[in-house]
Amino acid sequence: YLRVRRRRRRPLYEYSEMASVKRAETRTQQQQDDEAAKAGEAFARLFYETLEKRRHLLGNLFLDSATLLWNGNPHSSKDAISKFYASLPSCETELVCADAQSFRDEFVNGQTTIHVVTAGQIKFSGKRWMPYTESFVLTAQGTVWKIVMDTFRFQEPALV
Repeated sequence: YLRVRRRRRRPLYEYSEMASVKRAETRTQQQQDDEAAKAGEAFARLFYETLEKRRHLLGNLFLDSATLLWNGNPHSSKDAISKFYASLPSCETELVCADAQSFRDEFVNGQTTIHVVTAGQIKFSGKRWMPYTESFVLTAQGTVWKIVMDTFRFQEPALV
């Protein structure tokens, strides 16, 4: 003999309350994404301006334990990254686009973290313009963003 329990029906107001809470959560996430996009674009402009004009200060944008992957070559620690950038010839950059999005809190234990992807062109002194892409993982340290991971790659034509 099978006994079937009837589910209690929820009053209509409970559904509308649940929907408004869900809309509020969505709106909050949308606001976080908008803030991340603005912060990422501003950071990208700051990074490339510093790279071009004040390279000796570039290390200040990195965490002490940061990692740089430059065309497949790793550099670990803020000091190593600073030395690497200092060794590059002077350059000009043209930032074509930047996009950023926040990491969900559950992936980064509540630490405010964003992923910034950029594309543009770079020209080192005496060389031609080269397209590139660069990806940053940034984390908030007090009121400033610090680079956790920086991945740079020249975009070369595909061999067909």
